[in-house]
Amino acid sequence: MKYVQVSKALYDYDARTEDEITVKENDILYVIEKEDDDWWKAQLKQASGEEGGPIGLVPAQYLEEVTPIGRVRAEYDYQAQQEEELSFEEGDEMDLLERDDPDWYLVKHSHGQVGLAPSNYVQLSEQYEIQQEEEEEHEEQPHAMPVAPPVNLTTPTKRSD
Repeated sequence: MKYVQVSKALYDYDARTEDEITVKENDILYVIEKEDDDWWKAQLKQASGEEGGPIGLVPAQYLEEVTPIGRVRAEYDYQAQQEEELSFEEGDEMDLLERDDPDWYLVKHSHGQVGLAPSNYVQLSEQYEIQQEEEEEHEEQPHAMPVAPPVNLTTPTKRSD
């Protein structure tokens, strides 16, 4: 299945008809169609390793396009073999949206198409690798306890008249 966008739910939404799907705030959805400005057809992302989630309509104003987690550059030409894959040429730069599967990355091409790219055909940008190293170093650091506000050592004195 081809996606046109990867989005995050901004709010909870309870389906009201059988054509709609229920989403929770921060759920990830794969937008399939944006033919209607108010309602988009999307597939809810399931937990890792599970088959695709339910497909249905979601209010468009409840969704926000996800921010790419990095960039990749095509090392070789690739011709899509399946509908969900993306064709690209050597040198093409693409936004990296997901790395859930070590063999396939979900990417967005500069011409707007979203699809899977074989990980051995693309190279992660150097900036992404540096960011990952910094995040790993940060995770290893113990969290510092917040500093308490200073104590006022001067107390008002009572005047005796």
